[in-house]
Amino acid sequence: VRVENILLGHENWVTSVRWLSNGMILSSSMDKTLILWSKDADGLWSEHAHVGEVGGNNMGLFGAFPTSDNTMLISHSFQGAFQGWHRAEEDMKAWQGCPMPGGHFASVKDISWSPSGAYLVSASLDQV
Repeated sequence: VRVENILLGHENWVTSVRWLSNGMILSSSMDKTLILWSKDADGLWSEHAHVGEVGGNNMGLFGAFPTSDNTMLISHSFQGAFQGWHRAEEDMKAWQGCPMPGGHFASVKDISWSPSGAYLVSASLDQV
């Protein structure tokens, strides 16, 4: 194991990181944002896209997951909220916020897409 890069971009604690199927990295943070990271021509990791701060969620994000085809990102928060973004461009630089279902009233601790991307399951401290 060796350090290739230190990724700087979030303004608060990083709460999760995930590899995307296209080789990018997705990170979530207490700063209420997600960052997509990609390798540049020199092989260094840099910020590719930055999304977040949708709605009135006052606390940060626990984590985020892409769909299997990387066309949508969903994050889950300390206050039970979900936020979603659809890819607006093929190069994954532009994302648009989209409506998400609700239902939890306590921290959402984990989410997972079904292999087909048609279903999303969530686990929350509210046990709903």
